[in-house]
Amino acid sequence: MRFTPNRLAGYAGFALAVMLAIEGFDGEPHQIAVAAISAATAASGEAAEAKGAGALGVYLDHRGDGAVEFADCGGKLCGRVVWVRQGLPADACGKEVIGSVARIREGVWDGGWILDPEIDQKFDVEISKLSDEEIQVLGYLGSKDLSETFVWKKAPQGLVKCTVQRDVALVPGK
Repeated sequence: MRFTPNRLAGYAGFALAVMLAIEGFDGEPHQIAVAAISAATAASGEAAEAKGAGALGVYLDHRGDGAVEFADCGGKLCGRVVWVRQGLPADACGKEVIGSVARIREGVWDGGWILDPEIDQKFDVEISKLSDEEIQVLGYLGSKDLSETFVWKKAPQGLVKCTVQRDVALVPGK
């Protein structure tokens, strides 16, 4: 395991929180502040790890029917639909279809979920960076023995992202 400054900061924050728990946390203001700083330090270390992960960006699904933009969501990877092929339902635009995927080692994320929009069901997911242009998306149900693997390609630079339109209730006279 490589010890980066971000990872060390996360471990330091975790160690401080453990020390507080062992010595007894009585809720004094200074202990609350130290615990909050510890949690923030650990979270910022993990967020920085996710940001440098290499899977961030926009990828076309294996059929080319949609594009998902990966982002850092609280130190883990998440993905939202940002493009849908013309003729397919546009209501998927903006929908989160991947979430809570944690980096487990360089170029590999696991432990999160992926939504199959065709059947509206979530599955476990592992994402592996194959190259600068491709990622492997492995959807599984509890065990990787029960899985499907797909290769997603980086979306072209000129891809026009869809926009999410929220329903707005208008109040007459206001």
